[in-house]
Amino acid sequence: MLADKQLASWKYKPLLAFNFVAASNKGAVRLWNKLGFETVGRLPNAFYHPTKNYVDALVMYEWLQAWCCDFN
Repeated sequence: MLADKQLASWKYKPLLAFNFVAASNKGAVRLWNKLGFETVGRLPNAFYHPTKNYVDALVMYEWLQAWCCDFN
């Protein structure tokens, strides 16, 4: 268990999460959008697909909130 002094230093801080999703994977894109991720960019021909050849990757992100601790 953490000491009371350590618990007192915990703060609620934003965290940023990034994810690459194959643009051709419509189900995955829909899921990540539903989870709150937004598309901020596209990387052309980033993934090789066995039947679709090269497909773009979508760069998706979401701001997360998490409890963090400063151990100084």
